[in-house]
Amino acid sequence: MTDNKNDQQALYPIREISRLTGIKPITLRAWERRYGLVEPVRTTSGHRLYTENHLAIIKEAMMLVATGLPISQVKGIITERSKLLKDTSPANASSCDWHDVIIQAIQAQSYQQLHSLTQRMIDAKKDYASLAKHLLKLSQSANELDTNSFFWQQVWLQELSQQLYYRLHLWRKQNYQSKEMVLIVKHQDTPSWLQKLMGLHIYEQGLTPVFIEQSFKNINQVILPDNLTPFRGAIYLFSPLQKQEEFDINLAVKPLGSLQSWLMGCASFENNDQAAIASELRAWPFWFEPITLDQN
Repeated sequence: MTDNKNDQQALYPIREISRLTGIKPITLRAWERRYGLVEPVRTTSGHRLYTENHLAIIKEAMMLVATGLPISQVKGIITERSKLLKDTSPANASSCDWHDVIIQAIQAQSYQQLHSLTQRMIDAKKDYASLAKHLLKLSQSANELDTNSFFWQQVWLQELSQQLYYRLHLWRKQNYQSKEMVLIVKHQDTPSWLQKLMGLHIYEQGLTPVFIEQSFKNINQVILPDNLTPFRGAIYLFSPLQKQEEFDINLAVKPLGSLQSWLMGCASFENNDQAAIASELRAWPFWFEPITLDQN
């Protein structure tokens, strides 16, 4: 039996879980039926739907099986880890040192623990600017980790990106979609999770983000949609850590025509003395200031 909360959070059909994990649907059904690994929500027509927590458990199971552990023993270990996680999770999510908490979870090498703690951290940090600074610091923490933990840091980055994608999906599913759309394109050195976080920020401004999937190396080579008429603006995300090479801003934003644009860069980005019509330069960490469209 599933509760209403699970019903609301269930958005992945079995084919999507299979795509995200690489496990065939027939295997997922067997793990459910024989070993009770997860209990998906059932639609009125009997189709399975999985939550983010289900996905985390399945990924944890995959990693345990990869170590040679029989699938028949996996559910018990995951259950024990879940109990331990409840006992060791920070009591006050809003004031704890999330950097140390996530580093410890990476070193513990538990996917479910990383999933749960990352979820709590994102929920606790309502201020996207503050959250972005924490996440960027964590993503650059390789020097604090040994070789094996470095692998789990990469696992955590994938989990982070997946959770932000999940929130974008929920927003599209549960909220009104504004007709005022803003393009978001990122530099190849900009983390994908940062693009997703910017998308959530745009949604909360009452606008609709549209992602250009292909990253750019040179801003003069950005591939834009053929028809820009539906859009009100465009956001270019450079790396928040690396100083950008000098470029002609007016030439870079010329393909946008009359669209507003925001160019986000590193801490020294605003030192560029060029000015472009309808363009704003923002230095890290001020990316998540309000996005205001000009009134036509």
